Amino acid sequence: MCGRPGEAAITINYMGHVGVSRVIVPRATQSATTVQPPANNQIDELVWAKLRKLGLRASDLCDDATFLRRLHLDAEGAVRCSFGLVHVYLQI
Repeated sequence: MCGRPGEAAITINYMGHVGVSRVIVPRATQSATTVQPPANNQIDELVWAKLRKLGLRASDLCDDATFLRRLHLDAEGAVRCSFGLVHVYLQI
């Protein structure tokens, strides 16, 4: 096992039978000083629970431009949005 923290779902389909397994690899060393941000809604509660299970710390709050950059990096692996979209989103 590579030792990188994360979660994966494995689905096997064989001769009409389907098997599903979910694998979670928590971080080996967890910070004792991990502070959970306040939960503003149910989605926050679910995210904080998942981060605790994986042994990961939540990122600090950020401004809108940083949030947009992180969102694109997580979803697409690169920042590929046009300047016009960024301009509209940030209401510059």
